[in-house]
Amino acid sequence: MTIVDLRDGPVTILCTAPAASGDVSPPAASPAPEGHLTLAPSSRILLADTTSSTFWYSPINGGNWPVWNGASWQGQSFLSDATDQTGPMLNLSGVAPGSYHVFGSPTGLVLGPAWGSSNPQGLLTRIAGKKVDPATNNLWLGSVNVRATGSLTCQVSEGLARHWDVYNAYNKETIILRMVPATANYCPSNQYPNFLPFNNDAANSSATVFTGDYEAVDCWYTQVMFINTSSGIYGIVCAIGWDGAYGGSWIIFSDDLPTMAAGMTGAAHYLNPASIGTHNVSMLVAAAVNSSSRQSAIWGKSTAYNPSDNNALLTVEYRG
Repeated sequence: MTIVDLRDGPVTILCTAPAASGDVSPPAASPAPEGHLTLAPSSRILLADTTSSTFWYSPINGGNWPVWNGASWQGQSFLSDATDQTGPMLNLSGVAPGSYHVFGSPTGLVLGPAWGSSNPQGLLTRIAGKKVDPATNNLWLGSVNVRATGSLTCQVSEGLARHWDVYNAYNKETIILRMVPATANYCPSNQYPNFLPFNNDAANSSATVFTGDYEAVDCWYTQVMFINTSSGIYGIVCAIGWDGAYGGSWIIFSDDLPTMAAGMTGAAHYLNPASIGTHNVSMLVAAAVNSSSRQSAIWGKSTAYNPSDNNALLTVEYRG
């Protein structure tokens, strides 16, 4: 604050007092990354199943990412010029299967070392609130999960063994995996609580969750039951498997009236509040009662009971 003498004569500064705290301009905010990792650089949303050996960091909210200059974070454009709509790319040809962090550097995208058995967050450190590669101070942008040598896959369709191999640390979007079984119907011979995968096909009756940081993962499994014979006790238990152990189960029906049991539907739900790394989510089933004739069975996809719908569906949802 400055006090000025406005009487006749030259203007004189009488005194200068320190400015009040409310008058001080706040420091410039640390810039946020304005793009995201994707297999579809020309579209924000992936519209079809995609497998690629190349991924991009494409603009969403702008074309800048923060770079550490040794004292503070400074915004820097990651685009080649004003017309660039795809952003920098990284080719994975020859990269071995495994999970890797991806970093933004002053010169482009950088792939970190494979996680191995390490906690992925344990491979990072923080500088001024942002997670970085401790060896280079490059900003952590997200992670990728290389399955076949040098390739990534993201699947938006329903089908067998669903997975999504790209995870974003910033500008996340909802990832939904929808798994349906390969077989039309299945009559489980195992009794609850001895769960087995749908049709004993562990490889195809599951989805893979991949995250580079802690994320809540919401899982639903819906199942339609039908009657295998006309007498006996009827009942099916469906459950969600998390890395092989069941985390949520529901009895579809258990009664001795086949006309009531036919077409009954049940659903199992499981929420993992803090998933990190790579995990397997599967469809598990068991007979609800001990019967040598195993009266109950369950529908899969495209059956005579309801050929236009999924009669068995595992849905997995999370952010990344």
